[in-house]
Amino acid sequence: MVAADGTLGTSSYNFLGGLGPNVSSVLTDTGHYSIEAEFRVADVSSYRNVIIFNNLTQDITLYILNGRLRLYNYVEVSEVCISNNNTHRLVITRDGITKQFKGFVDGIERLSVTDTSRRCAK
Repeated sequence: MVAADGTLGTSSYNFLGGLGPNVSSVLTDTGHYSIEAEFRVADVSSYRNVIIFNNLTQDITLYILNGRLRLYNYVEVSEVCISNNNTHRLVITRDGITKQFKGFVDGIERLSVTDTSRRCAK
């Protein structure tokens, strides 16, 4: 699951802008899943990849956008909930029956999107 040019340490995964964890080949059930990660971002301005869902072949990615979560290309974005150089816990879930994709930051639901196209499941 390490992206190109990413480095996996004993307790961290470091990667440059435009890269990020790619889950497209490791999800065993692409309809239902939960992913949990603890992360820290040096600079939350602009777009920052968090999780890539389609092996970089299309732009199906969960981003940080100016401190907010955004599942590209849905309009909904969260309120500001991620800050520079602070450790945050992210949990994302997708329910294959309801098609709800949810993002929680530090235990608080920050993003909810109906993913009818299964874009975040391939």
